Amino acid sequence: KDATAVLGLEQRPPADPASRREPSPLQRVRRAPSLLAALQDASSRAGISSRCLPDLLEPLGPKRLPRRCRCRCAATMPEAGAASPQRQLQPQPQPTASGFPVPGQLSAEHSVLFVCDMQERFRSVIPFYPTLIDTSKRMLQAAALLNFPVVVTEQYPKAFGKTVKELASSAPPGTAFVTKTRFSMVVPEVEQRLRDMPHVKQVVLVGIEAHVCVLQTTLDLLQAGYEVHLLMDGLSSQHGHDRAVALKRMARAGAHLSTSEAALFQMLRDAQHPQLKAVSALCRRSPGIPLPFASSL
Repeated sequence: KDATAVLGLEQRPPADPASRREPSPLQRVRRAPSLLAALQDASSRAGISSRCLPDLLEPLGPKRLPRRCRCRCAATMPEAGAASPQRQLQPQPQPTASGFPVPGQLSAEHSVLFVCDMQERFRSVIPFYPTLIDTSKRMLQAAALLNFPVVVTEQYPKAFGKTVKELASSAPPGTAFVTKTRFSMVVPEVEQRLRDMPHVKQVVLVGIEAHVCVLQTTLDLLQAGYEVHLLMDGLSSQHGHDRAVALKRMARAGAHLSTSEAALFQMLRDAQHPQLKAVSALCRRSPGIPLPFASSL
């Protein structure tokens, strides 16, 4: 064979101008000094090193994954396979169903307390029932101090009795007592109650049983767009494994796991709150029998 052909030195026809490769974003920037200077100035204000600009402007290969810049500045590398990525250098908080920039920012002004089926018949079958009563009573007394509404449900009271007297006597004025046969607390009467309180975006939940009525209530509330805060020291089931699995499932669905003390201090938010001493006194009255499986999540 001809040596020029073997070595690839043969004459080739000139390339069609229409088939020429478009310049990359970095090449376009380098050909415009004023644009490059402006980009360097903007990246400096955003905390991005100027030496990271080539990585930001040039697309990565198909096997590369998003990563932080090597020099640990504020830059984030482009996604895999992105032809011309556009990066937001200062990400803004994403909107949530509750309207809060960060999910979980509990506020008394936007909250309602749900007490699920704390009835006499369950006193002898739910382990550590006195602890649940203490936690629920604490939250009812706090509702009167911090002025957030309360909804109490009773599951088929003909069979399971009324709400235990310790809680019925502690409920603040205006508490809604709702009887139901459906497992979820989100029955028509409760739905109407929520519609009458358009400012309420968050539900604080205590009661039983975690894997039945509490679980179904939580899923219904999440589907309706409410933030749900589950108080670990106020939820139980007859069997510990049912409670533990239900809590994991609700957390994965989007509910927030908390405790009565954590929730109340989130509502206070400031040591200068006028009800700080009263709420602190409630929190000092800790239940005598802690839930033994509270940490088995």
